Amino acid sequence: MTGDGGRLIPQAIVDAGPFDADDLASLSWDGAAPATLNVTTRRRWQRNPNPDPIIANRNKRNRQRGNRTSHDLAAYLGGRNVEALKEPWDVEACGARIQSKRLAQRPSVNAIVGLIEYIGAGPALRALYWVGAGQRVASGRVYVLLEEWVGEHGWLAPEDGAVVHVSRFAYVLEMPVAAFRDLRGVA
Repeated sequence: MTGDGGRLIPQAIVDAGPFDADDLASLSWDGAAPATLNVTTRRRWQRNPNPDPIIANRNKRNRQRGNRTSHDLAAYLGGRNVEALKEPWDVEACGARIQSKRLAQRPSVNAIVGLIEYIGAGPALRALYWVGAGQRVASGRVYVLLEEWVGEHGWLAPEDGAVVHVSRFAYVLEMPVAAFRDLRGVA
């Protein structure tokens, strides 16, 4: 591509995006894109990069279902939904930071450990909440790293429905969400 006067425009500048005549006049022709040219202001941000309405509707429904799960869990545990803050956790309740998932099948134990570890260490207990598709919030399960649970509660575990899973990375305690709520002090 050539600019005014037949000079060759470097490929890096051509790839950077659309320009008007003032931009081309101010460019340096030494072969590199100038650092002062801000091409991001020339482009428009696409709200929906995928114009397929079927995929767009599916993504919208999935997002709404995830938001509703976080909202219902926060109400059930007496906490607050912090999903809009873009933190790695969705709900703060019972002195814990909880990532909520509504999936057709339970994630693998290694995936659960990864999701809990993604929350990052801090002053609050980290947990993952999972409920199956089409199930009520009260029927969900809470997963906590056993090491963190023992650090806060000792070896006190729920009497009904508690299971310990072993992964390559850690031990994970699984319990019903109602037992988690009762043991963490929310009536």
